[in-house]
Amino acid sequence: MHTSPFVSHLADFLTTDPVNRCGRVSEASQTAATGVAPLALALFTLVSVIIARYSAILFHEWSHSTMAWFFGVFPAANPLAIHYGDWTLLEANALAFSHMSETAFYTSLMQNGMNLQAVTIAMAGPSMNILLAILCFAVIWCSFTKGHPFAATFVFWVFVFNFGAVWAFALLRVFSIHSDIGYIETATGVPPLIIFVPAVLIVVAAVGLLFLLLIPRYFQQAGITGKRLKQAIVVLVFLILWLYYTILPSGILDDGTGTINGVMGVTGSLILVICVFMAGKRVSAASG
Repeated sequence: MHTSPFVSHLADFLTTDPVNRCGRVSEASQTAATGVAPLALALFTLVSVIIARYSAILFHEWSHSTMAWFFGVFPAANPLAIHYGDWTLLEANALAFSHMSETAFYTSLMQNGMNLQAVTIAMAGPSMNILLAILCFAVIWCSFTKGHPFAATFVFWVFVFNFGAVWAFALLRVFSIHSDIGYIETATGVPPLIIFVPAVLIVVAAVGLLFLLLIPRYFQQAGITGKRLKQAIVVLVFLILWLYYTILPSGILDDGTGTINGVMGVTGSLILVICVFMAGKRVSAASG
C-alpha cells in the first residue's frame, strides 16, 4: 500500500525522541555533561519554584492594576499599591480596595459605560500569564538555554506556573462570574461556552505538549540524565498543576463535586494523570 509523504512525516514526528526533532541539536550535545551537581540543581529548582510561583501571581495582579492606572480608574497613585494579603499572596487582588470589592469595581465601570476599559483591565492579568508562558516555551524549545542548566531550570519553572494559571482560567474560571474571564463575558455579552470550548481545547493540547515535548527538551537543555531526577521533576510538575491549579480552585475539597468547576476539576485531574503516566513511560524508556 502506498503511504503519503504527509503520513510518513507525521509518523516520524510522533515516534522520534522530542529532543532530536530540531536539527540544530546534535547527538553529542544531547548527552554532554553540564558539570552541575544534581544536588545543586535540585536546590536551585526549589528556589526557582518559589520565585516562579510568586512572580506569576505578582505580574498577573500588577498587570490588572497598571491597566486600571493607565485608564485613570485606579484609586492609588502607584499601580504597585495593591492588596497583597499575607506572605502567601493567596489573597492578593489588584482591584480589591478598602471601600470597594473587585466585583463592585467592574460593575461601576460597566454602569458608567466603560465596558471596553473593563474588558481590557480584566484581560490584562491572564494576557500577562499567557505571554510569559509563550516566551518561556520559546526560550527552551529554541535552545536559547542550551548548556546553561540554571537558566533553563528557572525559565522552565516560570513557564510551569504561568501555564498553570492559564490552565486554571480555561478549565475552571470560564463559568464563574466573579473571575477575570467572567467579567470579560459580562462586559462583552459573550456566552461562556463560546470561550470555554476553544480555550479548553488549546490548554489540553498545551498540557500534552508540556509533558511529552517540553519536559524532555528541558532535560536536554539542562543536561539532566538521571532517571530519578527526571521522574521527580515530572511528578513535581504534575503535583503543581493538579493540586494548586486544579483541585484547590475547583472547590472539590470543599464538597464542590456537584458544581461545574467540580466536574471540570475531576476532568482536568484525569487529563493530567494520563499525561504524567505517558511522560513517566517516556522517561523510563529513555533512561532504560
